Amino acid sequence: MNSTIAGYAADALKSLSTEQLDFVRQLPKAELHAHLNGCIPIKTLRELAQERLSNSRTLPAEIQPLIERLQDGVVLNEIHDFFGLFPAIYALTSSPQTLAVAAKAVLTSFLELSDDNGGFSPSGVSRASFDSS
Repeated sequence: MNSTIAGYAADALKSLSTEQLDFVRQLPKAELHAHLNGCIPIKTLRELAQERLSNSRTLPAEIQPLIERLQDGVVLNEIHDFFGLFPAIYALTSSPQTLAVAAKAVLTSFLELSDDNGGFSPSGVSRASFDSS
């Protein structure tokens, strides 16, 4: 993959000395990402579970107890406690509607937007109106 650094990032890169560039290149790199089905708030999972249990008579035998476990309240002390619930979570988010509910809950819980325009607002959008939007 060929990529080009442009704009502010290119300007910042050009401002670094050789020693600073070497330092940056030697820093450990990390890929940070999150999987949607692993970020859904427990409250939302419980709501989806309640809806699924009340609206569906046919659940796979291996999924029903997991959904009931979510609905009854689940204790997650270690990361491995969560992995066993994934089949139920996948079942709960298997329609466009439930996937939208899950995505909205994740974004509401975790999304942080930043708009650092240095006070410049050509469209007349104030900081207060931006934040409330």
